[in-house]
Amino acid sequence: MKNARFWAIVMMLVALLSFSAASATAAGVGPSGALYLDNQTHSIGAQSTAWYRFDYKGDESLVTLTLLNGAKSNISFAVFAPSQLANWWSETAIGQSSAVGDDLTWTGSSPASGTYYVKIENTSAAPLSYELVITGSGVGLSPALTPGKVEPPAAATTTKAVDPMSAAPADKDSHTIAGNSSNWYRYQFARDSEATLTVPLGSAMGLEVRIYSGSQIATWWKADPMGAGSPVGDDLIWVGDQYNGDMIYIEVINPNPGTLIYTLNLTAKHLVE
Repeated sequence: MKNARFWAIVMMLVALLSFSAASATAAGVGPSGALYLDNQTHSIGAQSTAWYRFDYKGDESLVTLTLLNGAKSNISFAVFAPSQLANWWSETAIGQSSAVGDDLTWTGSSPASGTYYVKIENTSAAPLSYELVITGSGVGLSPALTPGKVEPPAAATTTKAVDPMSAAPADKDSHTIAGNSSNWYRYQFARDSEATLTVPLGSAMGLEVRIYSGSQIATWWKADPMGAGSPVGDDLIWVGDQYNGDMIYIEVINPNPGTLIYTLNLTAKHLVE
């Protein structure tokens, strides 16, 4: 009996290791965490999304994406151009998958060079394995370096979190936000507490603030925010009760064409620094 149990455990471990080897590193759940396409088999959770990227020369050569056997399952993909990344959730994708036999495919070209993004969505109630294959003479699947060329260090810039997956910890520093874009922040409580978020002069500048809970983040662009900043004089203020262990996400939106500078003042007991 002991030998039987021993070999059963061994076989289970082998199966788990085999699955890990077959499924490559999980893709990002937002464009900021997107991995380069690798033409390998991956897995995606139930009712969730996965993001990938590829570089394109902008030489108007054809690019073809094929999701093998995708037409047989509740899975689809969309393609976004570099210029759409800042507000991808409100943009119309430049390409959508369509069924060709058992597969889902998209073919397109563009004069615009840069990094393109692919969002895969699984609408079924079960996880799925899939293989997304990309072909094209103008496609690059990893950052290219010029041999023998040393790139000068980039000038310091404000890091911009374009989705909640890259959200920075909320602080009281001054931040810049480009026109018609958004920045994301996060904070967490160690114990039950009430929080107050103030954006000084936020109302006067025309900024908007939306608050999301951690449970909304996987599909935040479809969710109604749990709260929003309200004008109080020239400021924007939100007050809410939070609970032990909650991760809360703040989206600061600049619907204006110009760049603005702002600060976030967050006060609460039991805030995790």
